[in-house]
Amino acid sequence: MRLDDVFQQTHKLPAMPRVAQALIDSFSAENVDVDDLITQISHDQVITAKVLRLANSAAFGASRRVGSVGDALVVLGFNTMRTLVVASAVTGAFVLIPGLDRRRFWRESLCVATYCQWLADISHSPGGLAFSTGLMHNIGELLLHLAAPEAIAKTDKQLPAGPERAQQQRAVLGVDYVQAGEELARRWNFPEELRAAIRYQHDPEAQPHPLADILHSALALSAAVAKAGADESGITAALNAMPPESAARLHIPPAQLTSSLPQLQARLSDLEELLL
Repeated sequence: MRLDDVFQQTHKLPAMPRVAQALIDSFSAENVDVDDLITQISHDQVITAKVLRLANSAAFGASRRVGSVGDALVVLGFNTMRTLVVASAVTGAFVLIPGLDRRRFWRESLCVATYCQWLADISHSPGGLAFSTGLMHNIGELLLHLAAPEAIAKTDKQLPAGPERAQQQRAVLGVDYVQAGEELARRWNFPEELRAAIRYQHDPEAQPHPLADILHSALALSAAVAKAGADESGITAALNAMPPESAARLHIPPAQLTSSLPQLQARLSDLEELLL
């Protein structure tokens, strides 16, 4: 199976809502017309409702009731609001995937995305793409489930997501979830930095952009906490799981992991309730 076959067998590539596509395009734009984007968001009732719910959630602690997209922009900031709208569109693009627990899939992706954003923040790296990168890192799995459900179900059972699973998928199908995800990101017009981070998520040393190290580290942290929990033992597991080479390149002191993990889990719960 070739990469093009994956997209042909899915019959129709899920389309981004117009406002979400405009926000994706804004990642690469030198000048962004924020007022125009606010107007576009306001015209989409579903997305507007989600933006307002997040702006009014305890996670952002608004001092007064937020009732408009413009007010939400003040509370959330443009990057957070853009990230939320794109996340809503991405998670809603694949409604039913045979043989896949959709909610579990997106819960795990949101966890990686949350860690990506946090790692970008504490490493003072450019963070506009961090959350979307984490959310998109594994999306190729959805395409493979649509294109070859029986074959991909076997590899899913045998190996967790990672370089070994990707290698087995290439052996069985001729293509893997990393390649499919990168191509979907290209077709949806995500910037090259995001696509490269997906491509090198298991080999960040081959990609000099910090986004690859951020995603690689977030994957390790997410897997450790999922196994050990978000309590003290989970914090210890997260400290031990942090890839030392990536941590060094990102200049992340290990002590920062211990103080932020509980707050990250609370933020993740809010996002799950909102998007799933």
